Amino acid sequence: MLFRSMGRFAHEALVKTFSKVGINAYGLPPANEEVLKIGRGNSTCKECLPLQTTVGSMLNYFWRERPKGEVTAYFMPGAAGPCRFGQYNVFSRKLIERHEIEDAAVLTLNAANGYMGLGDKFTLPAWRSILIGDVMYEVWSTVLAAAKDREAGLKIFFEEWNKLVNVVDKSWRVIKKQIRSSAERLSRIELKAPYHEIPKISLIGEIYVRNDPISLQNLVEKMAEKGFIVRTSQTSEWIKYVDWLIKTGIEGEGRDIPFWIRYYVKRYFDSKIRNLFAPSGLFFHETLEVDDLVKSGEKFVSPMLTGETILTVGAALHEILHPSCGILSIGPFGCMPTRVAEAILSEKFTTGEKLEAMAKTNGKSVPDSDIFKNRDRKLPFLAIETDGNAFPQIIEARLEAFALQARRLHEKMLVSAHN
Repeated sequence: MLFRSMGRFAHEALVKTFSKVGINAYGLPPANEEVLKIGRGNSTCKECLPLQTTVGSMLNYFWRERPKGEVTAYFMPGAAGPCRFGQYNVFSRKLIERHEIEDAAVLTLNAANGYMGLGDKFTLPAWRSILIGDVMYEVWSTVLAAAKDREAGLKIFFEEWNKLVNVVDKSWRVIKKQIRSSAERLSRIELKAPYHEIPKISLIGEIYVRNDPISLQNLVEKMAEKGFIVRTSQTSEWIKYVDWLIKTGIEGEGRDIPFWIRYYVKRYFDSKIRNLFAPSGLFFHETLEVDDLVKSGEKFVSPMLTGETILTVGAALHEILHPSCGILSIGPFGCMPTRVAEAILSEKFTTGEKLEAMAKTNGKSVPDSDIFKNRDRKLPFLAIETDGNAFPQIIEARLEAFALQARRLHEKMLVSAHN
């Protein structure tokens, strides 16, 4: 099984989980410039960046790395909605046929049944792996931005990460024991300041590029150098959203008893894993609820327009001021859902809209804070489109201005919290 790169950490853990069902899986490394050239050479270049990098990685493996005589299934999920992601698996399949690549096929799991094509024996361990990867991604960002001794902190982090990867295909009892052990050791990493005093930025947008190094162009590392913890939207967010669509009857193949059992078991593991990691003190502990994101974004995007637009708008309004002091939205060049979200947030990302979102999600009254006195105040937000090349100078300049605005807001948040 050939598995495309998807995130810094969840990807590696998820690949290891395939052995749970007896599948020999290989995770493709993140795309580089050579892979991007292959992808562009086998597409019209009108497609979005994730398609170019994924087909480039696939062909690079088939042409240069694949062992002789191997029978390969390339794993590419599917989905409905306005995003072109639903056509990735079709494009990949036709590309294999066009190049007459022998003993190769595309394996597609569909969002309509919650990606259940490989059964519960795989789905639940895979879900645990994704959750562990999500938490560790944020821990990595915290160590990168705030550890007193970054080099020593990262050494501890990667040692514990390797231990976790080595047990993700084992029993829950073994995994739970390792998480407790890793959380305890990670808690020894000294930070420059208490976690709640360190400024945080939420990185939202298209699920692939927000996790892809060539798309990000070291964005997380650049913000870490400025002292910001970058909280990248979780990979599990999309799986939760797919479950939400089935639960509400908007999409999917029905809400039978097995669905509800899986749904509540997945919620249990989501909460349990975050609680087990909590003693580390290196991530924002609150569990993500898709209901809150949808409620925050539904004023501007109908929930019936499925896809990442409502998640991007909702996440921005939900996360600003709790805990983030700024929002970065990133998407592929020409991505329609990303541009719709940018158009909304560029105009409507204000304290007044934040207050409305808070009232919808938790019913809180107006906080007694100077931040909320001007309801028309624009909050720090920057949208970036990426095509795999270095960011132009104007984007770098906007990042500098954004960082300044975010730090000023963070200082006001600290004063407000103290009062």
